[in-house]
Amino acid sequence: MIDFQTVFSDITPVPQNEGKEPPVCSIAYAPEFIEAYDYLRALLRKDERSNRALDLTTLCLKLNPANYTVWHYRRMILVELGGGGIDDAAITKDLDFADDLGGTNPKNYQLWYHRRALLEIRFKNATEENGIDAAKKELKYVDRILEDDSKNYHAWSHRQWIIRTMNNSDLWKSEIEYSHTKIKDDPRNNSAWSQRWFATHRGQVASFAGLGTFISCDELRKKGVILSSELADEEAHYALCGAEIDPYNESPWRYLIGVLMEQWRCAQRENNSHEISKAVELITNNISNIKELKHSLKDNPPLKEGAAPCVSLMSALVDLLELFVENEELLKEASNLCKELAEVDTVRRKYWRKRDANVMNII
Repeated sequence: MIDFQTVFSDITPVPQNEGKEPPVCSIAYAPEFIEAYDYLRALLRKDERSNRALDLTTLCLKLNPANYTVWHYRRMILVELGGGGIDDAAITKDLDFADDLGGTNPKNYQLWYHRRALLEIRFKNATEENGIDAAKKELKYVDRILEDDSKNYHAWSHRQWIIRTMNNSDLWKSEIEYSHTKIKDDPRNNSAWSQRWFATHRGQVASFAGLGTFISCDELRKKGVILSSELADEEAHYALCGAEIDPYNESPWRYLIGVLMEQWRCAQRENNSHEISKAVELITNNISNIKELKHSLKDNPPLKEGAAPCVSLMSALVDLLELFVENEELLKEASNLCKELAEVDTVRRKYWRKRDANVMNII
């Protein structure tokens, strides 16, 4: 605690402005909270950037770690005390401080942003080797948070920011392995599947509709915007292996559809017979594999699911079959699946009837 009467003897505290009328239901702040923030408001008015101001922000953040204004003020003070910048020792100390507060606030956005703001300075000032070492250390910190909550959105976002910022080949490869580890731990962790997509695409996002100028598939692959044909085949196989482990898990099926649809859309956009042929071969091979798995499930249904139809598998099959708009046989197969899904997936019955009607319109 701070001895306010001694340390801030020259400061007149500024109480919180509750407006002209008394509040209908005022917040019951603790006395130490009121005192600390009254003095903080006084320092903010003066824009004082001193060691005692830094100590006060420490206390205020312990009382309320989610106060963005206090975090911002703290960074301004650190810059001032550092003579116009924050040195590496101060960064380390404040990262430890944020870590201590983060133990009970793992989803506190302000904490994560503070870490990012400090690391931006560290990465900018470090040599390439030291920057990579700092990034690996921070990734270990994020991993520790994800061990407690494997679906912490802030932690995954922070992890992506680190890897994208460093843009190091080894880090990208390591992240694919890391996502695999997390998927093995929990195959239904959508965050881990999403991270695998992020890592295999090196943080690039394909939006074919938004590409104003034409870019060939080969060029998009070189840029990492879409997967190479070989890697797409590998990732499709990976997703299908995940689906075989737990066919009723929607995550690998959505990942599989994402991989295949990306190749299909790029080939269709380029309208290149060679690219279309490769995409058709990739998709038809996976359709055959999915059908094999469907028959296998019918003959040997998982005990925990009984004989319940696998909606995720059937849905994925419809998505792929209806791509072949000139193949009446495959479209009829997609229509039959839609009819079956309308019976077994009762929550989305109208949706599947609508999908069936769309397929029949093509036929």
